[in-house]
Amino acid sequence: MPEVMVEVEVRAAQNVLEACAQTDTMERVVFTSSVTAVVWKDGHKLVDAFDERNWSDLAFCRKFKLWHALAKTLSEKTAWALAMDRGVDMVAINAGLLTGPGLTNAHPYLKGAPDMYEDGVLVTVDADFLADAHMAVYESPTAYGRYLCFNNAVCRPEDAAEFAQMISPSAPHSAPSDELKVIPQRIQNKKLNKLMVEFASAIYGDLD
Repeated sequence: MPEVMVEVEVRAAQNVLEACAQTDTMERVVFTSSVTAVVWKDGHKLVDAFDERNWSDLAFCRKFKLWHALAKTLSEKTAWALAMDRGVDMVAINAGLLTGPGLTNAHPYLKGAPDMYEDGVLVTVDADFLADAHMAVYESPTAYGRYLCFNNAVCRPEDAAEFAQMISPSAPHSAPSDELKVIPQRIQNKKLNKLMVEFASAIYGDLD
C-alpha cells in the first residue's frame, strides 16, 4: 500500500460515515479496522498487553513507512470523529490478518511482521470468525467502542513456520529449531470473546 492510498482510504471512511449519517434507517455502523491501528508506536515493546485502548502512533507509522497501519489508524480516527459529531451509533472491529486463498507475503499488513512476531502481536483471523464477530457487535445492544478480533496468535516456532509456509508456499522452508523460544502473547481480545459468548447464549440459550 503506497502512501497515496492512505488518503484514499481516509476519504472512503469519511464518505461512508457521511452517507450513514444521512440515512434515517441506519441502526448501527460496524467499521472494520485493523490490529495495525493498535500495535505500532514508540515503546511498543514495553507494553504488557495491547487491547482496544491502544492506538498506533501516526508519526511512528510515517517514520517507518507503515502505510497500512497509517491508513487504518487515520481512517478509523476519522470515522470515530464523524460518528461522534453526527450522532452515528458506531462500533469498530480491529481485525487481525485475514487468512485464506490469495494471501501472500506481499500483503501490506505484513510490513513489519518480524517485529510483530517478536513482540507477540502477530495475530490472524479466519473469515468465519470475522463474520461471526461482525454479527455479534451489530446485533448486541451492549456492544460499544472497539473490539480486537483474531482467533490465532503466531507465538510458537511451529506457528511461525506454518505461517511462513502459508504466505510463501513456493519458498523453501526448514523445520523450526528446538532452540527457538515461544514468544509470550502480548495482545488480547477478551472484550470480543465475552461479547460473542453473551450473544451466542442469547440466541441459543445456555451452551452448557
